[in-house]
Amino acid sequence: MRDIKFRVWDKIRNRYPTNVMQFAIANHGKLIYDKGDYLFKGELHDRDNYVVEQFTGLQDSEGVDIYEGNVYETEYNEFPTDDYMTPAIVVVEFFKGAFVFKHKTGYLSSLALYSKYLGTVNENPELLKQPPS
Repeated sequence: MRDIKFRVWDKIRNRYPTNVMQFAIANHGKLIYDKGDYLFKGELHDRDNYVVEQFTGLQDSEGVDIYEGNVYETEYNEFPTDDYMTPAIVVVEFFKGAFVFKHKTGYLSSLALYSKYLGTVNENPELLKQPPS
């Protein structure tokens, strides 16, 4: 059985909160919070200020947990019969029931575990603007 984990990006503070504030997803799907006393205070009224990202259940070749929003440098075959590998900067997304790599021209069908972790789309949005090396 895989771990079911989430992380939360705080858009106001521009960081992933650590143990200062903990979040939970209630059975009705709402994001709720705890400020350290383990008594959940209720639904976040400013929930648009947070981005919930799910763990894929996989780790990359460096042992980094792969979450939605992670940015990787990878290579893919543009044409199935082509031996040439095209470099790409990609973001992990959940799309049509699966975790996939999204790049500027579309989606790759699966996560490539040999890809190089660069950061997250939230912490490093400039990564999506740079060309792959």
